[in-house]
This record gives sequence, structure tokens and C-alpha cells, in this order.
Amino acid sequence: MIRRKHLVAALAALFLSGCAGADLLAAGQPADLGDGVSIVPTTAWAKVHSMGAEPILTIDGIGLDEVHYYMGVEAGKPIITIPTISDKETGTYSTGMLPNDVMDLLVGTLSKAGEQGVHASHLSPAKFGAVNGFKFALAYVTKDGLDMQGEALIAQRGGKLDVLVFVAPQEYYFARRLPDAEQLFATVRAN
Repeated sequence: MIRRKHLVAALAALFLSGCAGADLLAAGQPADLGDGVSIVPTTAWAKVHSMGAEPILTIDGIGLDEVHYYMGVEAGKPIITIPTISDKETGTYSTGMLPNDVMDLLVGTLSKAGEQGVHASHLSPAKFGAVNGFKFALAYVTKDGLDMQGEALIAQRGGKLDVLVFVAPQEYYFARRLPDAEQLFATVRAN
């Protein structure tokens, strides 16, 4: 009950600030991520919306644990748009990319977004709903010097790219929320 009170207070502060909003994704309820991809969270997550940014899923809060998602990335487009850098300079998706190419594209994109020492490892096949996809581990240091760890789950379907990325501080939050993120990834449904 106390945790729910804190979540309600945090959501109210976000709405009153005028710069962000949030929706509660209840456990067991399907949630649409776009482009025919949905999830059914087994734990309640908040979907936080900030002006000018893609929505982020979180349990404990932005900066503590985050799931970023980019569904239906078309050929010739970047995974993440970086306002100060052209798409060409950021790097764009191509339908002929192999999983290691996509992994390198995400690593390069995060580096260009300002993250430091970005590297990926443990590339392996994984299910993205009923589709064959792949996953890999991520690690980097934020602009503020915080060590982050993450996991990416990615699929190429219908000539487009679907990307889910879980990130959290290496200390405490990554190990604490990785099981929740893996459960969330396991509920992906893709049409």
C-alpha cells in the first residue's frame, strides 16, 4: 500500500509539472507498444511520457530502471532519433542487416547520444513473441558517470526492426529489476 501511495504521489507530481505524464500498466493487462507489438506485464509498470521524447516503461522511476521501445523502425531510419545529429550520421537500419550489424548500430547510436564506453556482448537467438529474434547484453557509462547495464531484445519482421531495451544502474537496480524486464520481454506478442 505504501508503494502505491508513492507511485500515485510521483504520478501527480509529473502531471502537475506539465512536462511529463504517466499511465499505469497493470499486471495482467495487455499494453500496445505500436506496430502490432504488445506486452502483458506480470508486474505493474508506469509508462512515462515526456515532451519531445519516446515513452519509457519503469517500475522504480526514470534513471533507476527503464525499458525503452522502438517498434517498426523502417529501412533508412535510425533506431533512435538524436535531435542534434542527422539520421545518416546516427546510422540507419537496413533490411539486409545481420543481428551483429543491428547490435553494432544500437551501440553506435547510444555512443552518439552521449553514452560513454558503450559495448555489447552475449549475442544470442531469442524469441520475440512468435518471431525469431535475438538478444544481447549492454553496458555503458552515462554522461554523469553512472555505470549502466542492460539487455536488448530485437526482431526483424516485415522489413522493419522492433527494439526493446532494458537499462538500469549496475549497482543494485540492474540485478533487482532484470527478472521483471525478462518477464516483460517474455510476454511480447507480435502480429
